[in-house]
Amino acid sequence: MTNSYLLETMIRKNKISRDDLASALSLSMDDLDKKIKGLEEFTTNEISILKDMLELSQSERNEIFFKEASSYYLISQFLYLYMKKLNYSKKDISRITGLSPYMVTKILKNEGELRITPFIHFCRGLNVSADDFMI
Repeated sequence: MTNSYLLETMIRKNKISRDDLASALSLSMDDLDKKIKGLEEFTTNEISILKDMLELSQSERNEIFFKEASSYYLISQFLYLYMKKLNYSKKDISRITGLSPYMVTKILKNEGELRITPFIHFCRGLNVSADDFMI
């Protein structure tokens, strides 16, 4: 859930117009407003762009975009990022975690439940730590 107040504060502090933000994020003004108001979620790529544009520290970024985020949301984003980064397929993730490809698909769509044991196997298989969790 986006901390709309803090995000608005940082936008004003950096004197960046909504037009410039919408353009940088390739969003319409309407879609940008929905995301700022918390009606829709920012993507990880959009968060990265905003972090740079607004010169946010990691803690400010976390406070704005991840304060109320569930660990489940972070796990699904982490899984998605590593699939992209390592060019893994759903079948690869299934093999590493022991989850069915169907369940991997549901998790990536934020619809499924990821039990911690397969996730730990996945992290160990990639030699990553909790620090790598943050986008």
